[in-house]
Amino acid sequence: MAAAAATLQRATHMTTSTNTEAPESQAQEQKWSVPSTTPSSAFRDKGATATRRDQADELEHVTGLRSFYHPHTQLGECPLYRAEDKTLHFIDVLGQRIHILDLSSGDPKSYSMRTIECPERITFIAFSALRSPEGTSTQRYYVVCYFQGLATVDEADGSWTVLQKIIPDEEKHRVRLNDGAIDSRGRLWFGTIDMPGATIRLAHEIASRTSENLGANSDNL
Repeated sequence: MAAAAATLQRATHMTTSTNTEAPESQAQEQKWSVPSTTPSSAFRDKGATATRRDQADELEHVTGLRSFYHPHTQLGECPLYRAEDKTLHFIDVLGQRIHILDLSSGDPKSYSMRTIECPERITFIAFSALRSPEGTSTQRYYVVCYFQGLATVDEADGSWTVLQKIIPDEEKHRVRLNDGAIDSRGRLWFGTIDMPGATIRLAHEIASRTSENLGANSDNL
């Protein structure tokens, strides 16, 4: 029975330790290992560190992929392209920013970037807009998921309005909102994810309790 409990504990750990996003204490700019000559060893080298721009250069060397705009996010997510004005919108989860890259010039050397600072870490954005009754003006804004709920962000001035707080303060260390999507009927769907370490701790507690129970009841098996 001890062997069975040990196997359960190992299997539980293996299947619940796949969350790789950096915890809040690691929100500073990440240091990346300089890649060697093969992709498999690119991020295992514990030698010299590199800036994000150096990382992009090394990535091009290893994979042949070239960044058309220099790296500038800690955790870039959720790219949205708006054809109407040829702008690319995306977020930096850890940096608490929405980036708007103007591609209208068609020349990467003259692309311009605008950034909206957010008071919370956001994980998803979707376009939305309000038109004036006369139809003469449009107020553009984003619907966003942040770690604890839903909010809107005005695209013009960055004003932040909470729509609904979903994760209570007493649970925010354990779970947060993650990704989202808009379906064909205009409904927002979103999910939650365990905070880094929370799932592993819970799995360890379950495995430990299971092991104890197996040991206590072994005489009855």
